[in-house]
Amino acid sequence: MRQCDQFHLTHHRPSDITGDVRVVLDTNVIVAAMRSPTGASAALLIAARRGEVTLVSNVALALEYEATCCPPEHGLAAGLNPAQVSIFLDAVIAMVEPVETHFLWRPLLHDPGDEPILES
Repeated sequence: MRQCDQFHLTHHRPSDITGDVRVVLDTNVIVAAMRSPTGASAALLIAARRGEVTLVSNVALALEYEATCCPPEHGLAAGLNPAQVSIFLDAVIAMVEPVETHFLWRPLLHDPGDEPILES
């Protein structure tokens, strides 16, 4: 076993997280979790399901999750039909703690699509 693999197995497990950890997930994390249920992105959703972290999102970001996951290529890569993609998204959104966004300033990021992440 490589040293980095051994370190990864013995440290940084979701159960090592203490306190109320609130996480905002970018849409690429949600897509990666859907496409690779054994990957690191899926591990974040599993940690949320176990109550080890709290997912937070505003309405705009939740709608972005839906818009990003629904194109057929993602469902096909994940081996899911459109109904199953919808069930996946419903399950993710069911775990989310809704937050309101209050604008004190409007961010200007290189990728305007990332602005809802910063705003959450």
